[in-house]
Amino acid sequence: MDIAWGVFTLLQYRAQSFAEVATYRFFVGFFEAGFSPAVHYVLGSWYRGHEINRRGGLFYSGYGLGSMTSSLIASAASARLEGVHGMAGWRWLYIVCFAMTIPVGILGYFLIPGTLAKPNKILLNEEELEIARKRLERDGHKVGAKLKFHHIRHTVKTTRFRTVVLIDILWKSAGAYKTQRAYLLWIKSLNRYSNDIFNELGSIAPGLGIAWALIACFASDLLIGPVWAISFPSLWNTANGMSAVFHGWVNALLRDSPEERAFTLVTINTFAEAFSGFIPLAVFKTVESPTFPKGYPFCLACAIGVIIFTLALNCKERAPIEESGTNIETGSERDGEQVAVSINPKK
Repeated sequence: MDIAWGVFTLLQYRAQSFAEVATYRFFVGFFEAGFSPAVHYVLGSWYRGHEINRRGGLFYSGYGLGSMTSSLIASAASARLEGVHGMAGWRWLYIVCFAMTIPVGILGYFLIPGTLAKPNKILLNEEELEIARKRLERDGHKVGAKLKFHHIRHTVKTTRFRTVVLIDILWKSAGAYKTQRAYLLWIKSLNRYSNDIFNELGSIAPGLGIAWALIACFASDLLIGPVWAISFPSLWNTANGMSAVFHGWVNALLRDSPEERAFTLVTINTFAEAFSGFIPLAVFKTVESPTFPKGYPFCLACAIGVIIFTLALNCKERAPIEESGTNIETGSERDGEQVAVSINPKK
């Protein structure tokens, strides 16, 4: 799918009409849609609750690096490739993206480990798979079977499912200022910078996002647990900081049901992306740029909602465990000591 994404990205360089661009963009979106939930599902298939967020943070930092370098590449293409072979710089940008994508897609076939149910035998041998299986079983993980309708029916009836869907929608909406490039629109309104410098300034926010994501993810695994690692970034509305932690938390909460985990990860991503498609049209109207009097208060309200529903879900998940008298901080072993894997921070 990554290679197909690259092909349709390349085709945009030859577009001659809006309809042609829209068609190519549709297929670009189609082939990239499953990437993020698939990566989070694979991470949840190999790592335990106190391990997954650091790996998710490293993965998510790639998003930031991609956004940061894309601004720099766009600046370079605009400045140095404009008019080369009679093509505009923005057309060359699609060719450059294609050239970077295809090798990554080919490498992914050999380097992505798959899951324990369907492992990549090119990368892993039977001994390594058995070690992974045993360590995950000690943590309550189960190897997945085929997703069937009764799994979906059971999942959608749970309060946990509906809550994580709502949290993900609120998180995506809280970061709408980022996807709408509100910061860059404000800079552009100053009329102080050339297009090249303007594109370079676009790399600042993704760079900061990498730092926030890594801090939150490492803090979640090593210090405060996922609930507070979600809540604190939301308090400051550093949307990049909580994404990997939240998806890691969902993986840990559903580690005993791979089918429910797969369906939930796909669904929360689908709903969040669907809402992000029309909400900005209402609160981040172009005519209100660059101050967006509706947009920023809306993002604040969504960030507060993330905190409220995260804490509420945490309380609900803790209640039956505490009533049974079971120690909530059980499930995985690291160097002989019990550690928190899903809900509570270590104490």
